[in-house]
Amino acid sequence: MTTALIEWGSLAALAAVAQWIIVYTLLEPWWRRDNQIGHNLILFALLAMVTPALLLASLWFRAPPRPLSWIEITLLFAYVPAMAWRSVIWVRASHRERQ
Repeated sequence: MTTALIEWGSLAALAAVAQWIIVYTLLEPWWRRDNQIGHNLILFALLAMVTPALLLASLWFRAPPRPLSWIEITLLFAYVPAMAWRSVIWVRASHRERQ
């Protein structure tokens, strides 16, 4: 029962983030070179999909836990530069709005 809930919860999380990316893509041209905030929002959404995706991979494909653990660890540490860059982008955008 618990495994099924984890699977369904992971699927729901992936679907929710994918749905947000689709809606954001339809409403905002984040792929344009000058849209740094959009790039960063999409990056953050993609990083949010990593944990449920790896969890499902380990459950469905019986993937060995050690390689998946290292992938997860690497991607968790990727949050640090991603969030630092996100902060830089927001500070720049904030300064531009004040001028």
